[in-house]
Amino acid sequence: MLIGDNKVYFIGDSGFAIVVPPQSKRCIFWNGLMLKVFFAFLLMTPQALHEGALWYVFLGMVAMNVLLSCRTVFCDPGFVPPVLREQEDDGSGVQEPNPLLEAADPAYTEDMFSLLFCRTCKHLRPKNASHCKMCDACVRDFDHHCTVLGCCIGGRNVGSFIAYLFSVAISAAYGTVLLAISTKQLEEPLTMSSPRLYLIALMFLCGVGTAVLVGCFACYYAFLVLSGKSSKQFLTASGEATFGVRKLIMSIISPPPSFLEEYRIWMLSHPATVKTSS
Repeated sequence: MLIGDNKVYFIGDSGFAIVVPPQSKRCIFWNGLMLKVFFAFLLMTPQALHEGALWYVFLGMVAMNVLLSCRTVFCDPGFVPPVLREQEDDGSGVQEPNPLLEAADPAYTEDMFSLLFCRTCKHLRPKNASHCKMCDACVRDFDHHCTVLGCCIGGRNVGSFIAYLFSVAISAAYGTVLLAISTKQLEEPLTMSSPRLYLIALMFLCGVGTAVLVGCFACYYAFLVLSGKSSKQFLTASGEATFGVRKLIMSIISPPPSFLEEYRIWMLSHPATVKTSS
């Protein structure tokens, strides 16, 4: 099944959906790069360091980075299903509730005037939803399209995205500290003619740079959450509060309802009126 340019796969009849964005290979690339750096770190540090509790904590951090990135990229960010309407928009605003939105999350249709019409997708969408040109789909509580991970960041994955940023920053800082500790445990002292010295210096600079850069992004998005704004709303100084601390925590523990399962059921009963591709 397609939502814009995103492929959606359902696991059995459980309703659990895996979303594959058109740029999902970027997530695989960055995870592969991170694992290569990890193995390089493994080779550059002494064996004695690999047996302590500090090392197992670092292993857990690396695994957490991979899990959070996959949770962010391959989870439904909050797609609004592309349900076509027989009646075209007359330009005065749509005031009819979308049956999918009402079935999946009644809170979105309590005020029918909050539903808008997307002229690109040609269907109803919630007020806080926006159309993503990269994915060619509407996403509720849309924040931005992450070009690094290659996915949309919306109301259902913003929490895991921020957690991923903090996890990467902390892992980089922690790995840099371990690297500094390991230089004191080397059997052979480092000299200016030793290639290992330059490799360790390069890894140290990369670790510090990653921790600072990604940490700044993590703090920026945490600030946006505290202010109750998405990045788009913050930069344009417009729109009502979209996020908040409670919403951030709930997006990780219990994400908002997904429309995709209702869309699959609706699609089976309305095969001729569903837009399945762009």
